[in-house]
Amino acid sequence: MIRSGLILMIKDLARKGKSAYAIGQEIGISKNTARKYMEQADREHGLKGVSKGSKLDPYKPQLNEWMGQGIFNVVLLERLRELGYDGGMSILKAYVHPYRPAKAAPAVRRYETPSGKQAQMDWGICQYLDQNEKLHKVAVFVMILGHSRTKYIEFVKRCDLRSMERCMLNAFQYFGGVPKEVLTDNMKTVVAGREVGKVIWNTQFADFAVEMGFVPKVCRVRTPQTKGKAEQDSHFNVNLTMESGQKIEPALMEELKLLPHIEEQATYTMANCAIWVSESELSEEFLSSGGFGTKAAGEYVAKRDGRYRIPCVLIGLEQDAYEDYLMQSGVPYSEQGAALIVNSVVKNPDSRGYEAKKDMVPYLKLKEGQSLEVTEKFLDSIQGDYRFDVTVSSALSEMPEIGRNMAFYTLPILVPMDQYYEIIQNFGEDRAVYNYRTYMNLLVEDGLDAEVQAQAEHICGTYLGTSDFYTSSKTQRALDRERLTDATMLIVYSLTALFGIIGISSAAVAILNSLYQRRKEFAMLRSVGLDRKGLDRLLHIEGFFLGGKPLVIGLPILFLIAAVLMWMQDVTFMEFIQVFPLLGLAAYIVLVLMVISGIYRAASRRIRRDIIVEVLKDENV
Repeated sequence: MIRSGLILMIKDLARKGKSAYAIGQEIGISKNTARKYMEQADREHGLKGVSKGSKLDPYKPQLNEWMGQGIFNVVLLERLRELGYDGGMSILKAYVHPYRPAKAAPAVRRYETPSGKQAQMDWGICQYLDQNEKLHKVAVFVMILGHSRTKYIEFVKRCDLRSMERCMLNAFQYFGGVPKEVLTDNMKTVVAGREVGKVIWNTQFADFAVEMGFVPKVCRVRTPQTKGKAEQDSHFNVNLTMESGQKIEPALMEELKLLPHIEEQATYTMANCAIWVSESELSEEFLSSGGFGTKAAGEYVAKRDGRYRIPCVLIGLEQDAYEDYLMQSGVPYSEQGAALIVNSVVKNPDSRGYEAKKDMVPYLKLKEGQSLEVTEKFLDSIQGDYRFDVTVSSALSEMPEIGRNMAFYTLPILVPMDQYYEIIQNFGEDRAVYNYRTYMNLLVEDGLDAEVQAQAEHICGTYLGTSDFYTSSKTQRALDRERLTDATMLIVYSLTALFGIIGISSAAVAILNSLYQRRKEFAMLRSVGLDRKGLDRLLHIEGFFLGGKPLVIGLPILFLIAAVLMWMQDVTFMEFIQVFPLLGLAAYIVLVLMVISGIYRAASRRIRRDIIVEVLKDENV
């Protein structure tokens, strides 16, 4: 007999639509046991109707008063502690939650169009239960007329171009005509890419639009208010890494997913591996762009006996997420052993600048149903040499948004998480800690990432040791970068000021000594008619050239050092100039010139006070 906590977990997972088999796999029981408690009717609790006192009851009047003053944060707990409250945070949050004002969303003007001008279309994912109460997912095509909001929907097996064109034809027939414009997002079946901000249309879709007589339009990136369906931001601002050397407890994962203010989450595991390919297996586009003949390839790819060992990353995704990616790719659910392959690679990894590295080309010649032999030995130093086969169910052109960027020449292999664990249990034990590492990336509401990070860290601390997990957030990383930058700049400016003071002091001493030794020269010039203005002009010109000499020599050296740093850090000139302290450099140049000019001005006064006859008689001058 299982405990009540596990029964509640079974019922909760069942309410989310999971099957008995999936629940059994997740929490480690048989599917029959899971089905037994799924079908068991909820019984009334023996204490139903009996009210139980709460530790919070004596403080509720004071709480209501504070909430009336607009206080809803952790200050409440601090004030209650001062009054003697010894309860926890959970019951406090549960009591305050209904009274907390809703977060005000910024007003966005609704985008309206005249009758017959525009229709909007998109793909979606729906779920349904069959006669055996098994949960299935199906893709749905949606088109809405912009003026009347008349809607057409059609369920399909695949989200490819041919299915979309068929659905659009059916929608136009249902509406009784073709709108002037059809608005969509930047889906691959519509947009092939962008060049200098302009859309490059998929040629087949463009031909279809001309034949039907409508003008295709795409939403501006990150402006979902021009379309009826809101886009989800793919930028995660809270990151968790758990590395206990074994599978993470499902209860911990569920508790993390229930954290407040989460808008999106991605959970995955990953293990390094490799495949061996010959040149004939590489795509024509990749070979024509240089293939492995780059400097970067020497760091990632090994070549032996005419074959290349290219790095791979085996990524295990949660079952629901994996099925969603299959659905979005128009691929039916695959059998055990099948995988999604992200078959794209940077066209020229040796190019300078971040933007230049966004140009991608197909990597390998892959076909659906093709088998790939994968080995865990991605480096010669790896002890194990376990080999396994994966079947290509589909080749994707871009990496799903899970918050992970791939290194150059790396081939991502996506499989369900259960399949991932079955594979890596055969890997060498020396890689267990790395292979069982679990990553969870969260997208939370703006300004709340540090708070959610603290809550996630507390939850992880109740299940894992302090050295078995670490967390970070966008706010924390920004603060760390700011502190590091401030400390670095303080050192740089301190050294600059120190060397500047030493240099200016040395220059001042040298100038004064030089002028003192030339007093007889200036006295002779004054004796033949050099007046005050002429003396000042002579000294100012000499001071200008003397001050300009180190600048003429030093500035090219400075720019040469900056160029070397830009090359080493792979930074373009425009990116560098945005952070380069131009004002500080200009102020330093002006300061040097002013100091030298001041020295000559003071020397000019001293020279003018000299008595010509005495200076000429002085043998020491």
